[in-house]
Amino acid sequence: MKKALSALLIFLLCMGGTFAAAEKNELPIDLDMKDASDTIAYTLVYDMQNYPDKYGGKRIRLRGELSYVLEAATGQEYFTIVIRDATACCKQWVEFVRADEARYPEDYPPLDTVITVAGLYNTYEESGNIYVQLLDAQIDWTGRE
Repeated sequence: MKKALSALLIFLLCMGGTFAAAEKNELPIDLDMKDASDTIAYTLVYDMQNYPDKYGGKRIRLRGELSYVLEAATGQEYFTIVIRDATACCKQWVEFVRADEARYPEDYPPLDTVITVAGLYNTYEESGNIYVQLLDAQIDWTGRE
């Protein structure tokens, strides 16, 4: 029963994303979690991290807080969107790599700003760990000039 409910939920989210993207002349979104409840978004991100084969090649849109980490040893920058559960006690991160040549901090809102990120789902391995990222990502935030 839970699998059927999850499949129906994902189908409905996908359909809404596809139609919304078509209206704005953007690339179609396969899975739109921008307006999903905290619980659903958190659950689906968990699913994306634990069952990556289900999401390969899909364009996904998420809404959450901007986070940034600079790896001191390598100089590598990591931009993530933080997804919290309904109680805000737990959180998950999805890394994103922008499609444009944006520079931090000039081309980003302040950290912890709620943003929307849309990009192509991908996974990669680093130091023996598997990470989820959205490639060719586009970001948007309220108050953007």
